[in-house]
Amino acid sequence: MFRHRSKTLDEGHQFLHNFTDHRQLCKVAKKDGQLKEFFGSLFPMKLDKIECYLYFWSTILDFIKYLPVVEQFELVNITFKEKYDINFLDYPDYWTECLQAIPIGQRQSLLDTLSMYNDNRIYFYEPQKSIPYIKEKLQNCKDGKERGQLILLMCKSCIVNNDKDALSKVLDYVLIRYRNDMPALSVFFDKFMRFLRFTNLDDDCWKKIVDISKIFEISRPGYNRDAFFQKYFRYLIRNNKPFSECNKQRLEHILTTYSYVNPFAFFLDLSKYEKVFLEDVGQYIHLYKTHENYHVVCLSFLKQVYCFNVQNKRNPIDLRNFSALFDQLETDVYHGCDDIINYGLKYYPTDEIWHDLFLKRFMWIQDKKMLRWYVQKWPQKVLDKLDKILSNLGKSEKIFLKQLPKSDENSMEVVRAYAKSLLYSNEYKNVKLAISIFCIIAPERLLEIASSSIEKLESNIQLPDTELMMAKLAIKRLHKIENPYDTLQLVSRCCNRNFANCAIIPFCSVAYNLPEVFMVDELPKFTDKALCIRKTVLSLSKLILSSTDFAKIIEIFNEKETVATMKRLILQRSFESLNENPSEFFWNFTKKCILTVDDSDDEMYDSLMKLTNVPEEYLFAYIPLIYDTLSKNSHLEIQKKKYKLLEFIPTQSITDLNIEFLKKIIKETAILKSVNNLHWNCILSMEGTQQEELFDENFKALERFIEESRHALNKSYDINVIITCYVSRFFDTVLNSKHPYILIEKFIVLWNSRMRLYSSHHIFLLVLFAEIYAKSDGDSYKTGAEIKTLLTQYIVNIGNSIITSISDQLNTFLIKTKMTEQDQLLRFIQGFLENNDDENMYLIILNILSKNPPKYQNFDSYKDILQVIQKSTIPAVKLSLEIYLEEFHEEPNDDDNPFLLFC
Repeated sequence: MFRHRSKTLDEGHQFLHNFTDHRQLCKVAKKDGQLKEFFGSLFPMKLDKIECYLYFWSTILDFIKYLPVVEQFELVNITFKEKYDINFLDYPDYWTECLQAIPIGQRQSLLDTLSMYNDNRIYFYEPQKSIPYIKEKLQNCKDGKERGQLILLMCKSCIVNNDKDALSKVLDYVLIRYRNDMPALSVFFDKFMRFLRFTNLDDDCWKKIVDISKIFEISRPGYNRDAFFQKYFRYLIRNNKPFSECNKQRLEHILTTYSYVNPFAFFLDLSKYEKVFLEDVGQYIHLYKTHENYHVVCLSFLKQVYCFNVQNKRNPIDLRNFSALFDQLETDVYHGCDDIINYGLKYYPTDEIWHDLFLKRFMWIQDKKMLRWYVQKWPQKVLDKLDKILSNLGKSEKIFLKQLPKSDENSMEVVRAYAKSLLYSNEYKNVKLAISIFCIIAPERLLEIASSSIEKLESNIQLPDTELMMAKLAIKRLHKIENPYDTLQLVSRCCNRNFANCAIIPFCSVAYNLPEVFMVDELPKFTDKALCIRKTVLSLSKLILSSTDFAKIIEIFNEKETVATMKRLILQRSFESLNENPSEFFWNFTKKCILTVDDSDDEMYDSLMKLTNVPEEYLFAYIPLIYDTLSKNSHLEIQKKKYKLLEFIPTQSITDLNIEFLKKIIKETAILKSVNNLHWNCILSMEGTQQEELFDENFKALERFIEESRHALNKSYDINVIITCYVSRFFDTVLNSKHPYILIEKFIVLWNSRMRLYSSHHIFLLVLFAEIYAKSDGDSYKTGAEIKTLLTQYIVNIGNSIITSISDQLNTFLIKTKMTEQDQLLRFIQGFLENNDDENMYLIILNILSKNPPKYQNFDSYKDILQVIQKSTIPAVKLSLEIYLEEFHEEPNDDDNPFLLFC
């Protein structure tokens, strides 16, 4: 764990990114005596994982680049030895990235193992070896940029090896040989000054560097020499030499170079020197007032001072020292001006100069947050600029107006006059702003505006568009008036077509905040108002009034209402009240509303079918009511919705329904094709004589249909379809019952006694299968054996032509009882074929297998069954087996296919 600026830090590797202040971390770790430990924590635990960190290797080295060169190498070398027990210099992939940290004596032999003719490493050799080689390349170089790079390599060789004498000679060589080679000098000089990380060069070297800089001052005044001035200034201040002349030269350079606002023009990378630099150079800027770039340089300088103060709050620069430059802040649209003035107002609030600046550049201020802050803190200073303030503050206008002292009549008068001037404007935003002002400082004025407009309308006087707009905005804010009784009376007058929507907000506000004025005696007056008002009154009555009072209001509204949407809302509120406070009144009222629903209101009938809206204790009466209402509807499409209603009836509610109503449902739906199983579900829910009655009604419905269909042209088809649906629905229902056998027995008895002519109908087999299944307690093997016995006799009586139909019914039975799953199906077939002496049964099994083919991995389980079938002498069985194997299991490219092997 490591300390950094009073915070606790975890392992060092979490700082391997560009957002970490590596220099500060190194400084803190060294101060705490933990530099070695911290640096070691940057590395992974094993060397083979360091390959993942190659991308971060240069970042790791950034932590120690501020240490002396000798200390850097020792720290890296010790870390490799202690952490990995290896010699750092045995790994070129790493030491080539930090050659400068390796002592000169050891560096020479390491470089010899690599290629010397590599410009990226040549400057690490001693100047005596590298410079002659570079000079030789310079003589043959024709490209200006490349010459600049080669000159830079010579200087870098001197700097890396800390050879000041050699550097002095190289600089002499440059001044003599390349003084006029501007392409080469331009590339070399800026990069050289940026590479120059130390400033302890002797005076001789700096004199020659200054001479090179002067070449640019004469030949290329626009050449960027920021890096030179920064390094030179640091050299002068560290060596206690006068630096004012240097700062003047940099200022002149900035004036020449920058024609746009750029705070970084005055940047210095060390804050302890930056303050000295800024305070010194700020004394001379005003001397260049006539320069064409004076304005942008002033802004750049003041912005940099502001940035410095933000980052160095303990030791800031006093901005007031540069008041001579403040006139440049007055009218510029540059957003940085807002930051500077805001800073001055915050730290020197008593100095009028900042207030003057703020007011002078008021129209150019872009920072609305700053604008809000100022007008809330000093509202009286900006009364003459109300237009700008109120049009820019947005929602903060309320705060600003409330900040104005009510006792200051002059301020109030100014604001009132401004609002009055906007009131009759043709622009919506101006009128809205005026009403907003009156709403805060003089809400009683809203009452006057609204009353005047309403009186004119009541006298059939047409209002101009501006006045109509003004009246609507005023009415929307009537709830701001202190006397709610006056508001409610005026709102009730507004509830016509012109102002109805505007009156909703104050009406709701008064009702919520002072429900005592929301009187039952007054509400009936709103039954003839606009639709939106009627809806609002009804909804508010439901929320605010007691159940008894609301009952009175909703009854009054229902009697006078004719609009369909309002009728729906009344019924909706009635249902809500019935759920919240079940009572005979709301139940009777709901029934009354249902009976008066318009026959063509399809949407209303859809909502009536949602049984979840009705309390459970009223469902037994509600369901027959809706069913009968739908049955009597004159529109056929709506009338058919009664069958949809049956799908929503909860099973647990059937027992509460009247037996006569259930008989009626059975009579109407038992022989329909597209209905649900309700006519059979009724039987599951009942017991004893009631169950007998419902069974009897179901069969009566089928008998009636058959009797009525005897003379139809397609009677055979119709009867077969209805019987199929009838029996299938019974089968689906009985499978979900607790005691299926009892119900099946009753069904078979009734079928055999009343439907004797159709006892051989193939669909009836489903019931017989279900009976066997119930007797066998769901055992697949027993069920198969019993069904085989049944079908054998069935085929004997009717003939082989019924085999396909039997197979289909049997497959349906297996699917619905979930016996088509592999284990269940196998057990069923084994029971089916046990002691079988009727080869026709093989056709049925092949039909079942073709629709439920076993998987390859289960083939061995069916192998014995197929071998038994294969022995059949009946041609139809052999052909069916062959077709089955070819159609479902042939895979030509699969030599291991067990079905092919079987074939």
